[in-house]
Amino acid sequence: MGLFKRRPLTPVGRLMAAAGLPTAGGEILVQDVVMDVVQRRSRRVTATLAVVEELLVEEGERTGWRASASSTCKPL
Repeated sequence: MGLFKRRPLTPVGRLMAAAGLPTAGGEILVQDVVMDVVQRRSRRVTATLAVVEELLVEEGERTGWRASASSTCKPL
């Protein structure tokens, strides 16, 4: 049992970590994360998209929205 607990990463922090970007310096714009993944870190695309999917599911659970098979959102 440690004295200090690590704070959970914010959504942007999770995206940065999935993209392989350093998170210690603070968060950057989501657009910058995307540009970095697309331009230089193509091997990180799968991991980054997995985090995006998780974040969308969490947002849907929090707001009561879900995606249907036709990719449109409907209230639960």
